[in-house]
Amino acid sequence: DDTTALTTTITDEAGNESPASDPINVNVVTGTVDPVDPVQTVDTPVSVSVADDSGKNLDGRDTNDTTPTLTIALPENAAENDVVNVYSGNEVVGTKVLTPADITAGSVTITTTPLDDGEHKLTTSITDAVSNVESEKTPVLTVTVDTVAPSSPEDLSATDDNGVVITGNTADTTPTITVTLPEDAEVGDT
Repeated sequence: DDTTALTTTITDEAGNESPASDPINVNVVTGTVDPVDPVQTVDTPVSVSVADDSGKNLDGRDTNDTTPTLTIALPENAAENDVVNVYSGNEVVGTKVLTPADITAGSVTITTTPLDDGEHKLTTSITDAVSNVESEKTPVLTVTVDTVAPSSPEDLSATDDNGVVITGNTADTTPTITVTLPEDAEVGDT
C-alpha cells in the first residue's frame, strides 16, 4: 500500500504551463479490488473462546495464566493476509496475519502477550488486507488474571470421632481436620 499526492497542470498551445494544482492524496492498495464494492470489508469472527495452558475455558473465570490462548473461528470472507487482532480493552495484545493454511482450517489460535493481574475484557476483530477496514469486534470475553497466592492456612487441628484433639498417635482412620482460613481466602479457593 502506498499513498501518493497527485497534482495537475495545464499547458497552452504556446507551451506555457500553469502552476500545479493543490495536491490530493490517493491511497494505492495492492491486491484485488472489487469494482462494485471498492471498500472491501471482512465479517466479524464467527466465534471466539479463551483457554489457559491446560485448555480450561477461562471466560468469566480467574486464572494464573498470564498468556491465555484464544481460538477464533474465521468468517467465510476472511482472506490471506487479513489481520486478526486480539484486544484487552483498546490495547492490542495479540495479532496474526492469516495464511492459506489458516483459511483452509477455518480458525486460528492466538496467545496473548503477558497480561497484568486484574480483569481483562478480551475482544477480537479482523482487518481486511486490501482496504484496511476493520470488522466489528466480537462480544467481550472476561478473564481475570490473578498471580498472587493466598496466605497459608493459620491453624490446623485434628480431632477423633469422640471430639478429642489428636496430638500424636490415633486409631481413628477418619479424623476430622479443622483449618482456620487466612483473611485473604476467597470463595472458590480450594
